[in-house]
Amino acid sequence: MGPGPYLIPRLNAFYDIGFQGFGFHFNNTQFYQFAGLQLNWTLFKANDNKYKIRQSRIDIASLDDQYRELTQQLTLQAQTTTNNYNSAREALHSLSDEVISAREAYRLAEKRFREGLGSRSN
Repeated sequence: MGPGPYLIPRLNAFYDIGFQGFGFHFNNTQFYQFAGLQLNWTLFKANDNKYKIRQSRIDIASLDDQYRELTQQLTLQAQTTTNNYNSAREALHSLSDEVISAREAYRLAEKRFREGLGSRSN
């Protein structure tokens, strides 16, 4: 990995010419020229960029953790919903069996009553 852009100095040059004075009289005393060089070298920016890179990696790891946690929560909710469905289905089958048993008990009791074998209270 080569040096980052923050390690390489930047050189800017400028040149400006014009007239400066009062009124609209142009003469050689109003003429000006201005030139210069600017060197920009951010020597102490390297650690800032390293910290930003490190923070970005931490942010990515945090997002990965949040994604994993959300996936686990959704999986748990799906399993819980499936378990609740299966429990409700089993309860329905159990109630169905109880209804069948109650009908059979009623049928037998009615048969005994018709045959005169049912208990009578006097």
